[in-house]
Amino acid sequence: RVLYDAMHGAAGGWFDVLLRSLGVDVAGLRVEPDAHFGGGQPDPVGPRIGPLIARMRSCTGLVLGIANDGDGDRVGVVDGRGRVLSETQVLALLVDHLAETGRIARGVAIGVATGSLVEKVARARGLAVERHAVGFKHLSRALLAGRVDVAGEESGGFALAAMGPDKDGLLAGLLLVELVAQTRRPLEDRLDLLEARFG
Repeated sequence: RVLYDAMHGAAGGWFDVLLRSLGVDVAGLRVEPDAHFGGGQPDPVGPRIGPLIARMRSCTGLVLGIANDGDGDRVGVVDGRGRVLSETQVLALLVDHLAETGRIARGVAIGVATGSLVEKVARARGLAVERHAVGFKHLSRALLAGRVDVAGEESGGFALAAMGPDKDGLLAGLLLVELVAQTRRPLEDRLDLLEARFG
């Protein structure tokens, strides 16, 4: 089951509807567009996704919480334990999943402020790692130059070269749903394995 918080942003009515069309059980929160974002800041982090965290903590079974920011280019994730995952943890999970499924081979571009877990996972999967200055434009250049397949940064931006050179929070969320659906295991189990191996 997916709990999805659009934070009254542009992704509401897209991410949740697409998942439902694929047969996924989705419960939507704040999916109605609102130019004032319900009076809050549409940033999918910590206390700003409090409604999603509260709902996740009351759920049982295989469940994943996904949130997108106002324009849908960043993703926030809440695992089955009700924990908000850091951007580094999310990116490490995405890199590991994409490498395991054979969809990336060239490398990963990350921002200088991105945690070391991403780099450790990428290198263990045989991927080159490039660190760039803060700002997704630097990561986009690495994607466009054809040196890397994935780019991600500390603010929750993620891009996959096969889908385009700019941040796509909906794609990141869909890939995480795919990971849980394919493994039939909670996202926190996969993260526990990565952190046990790499710190």
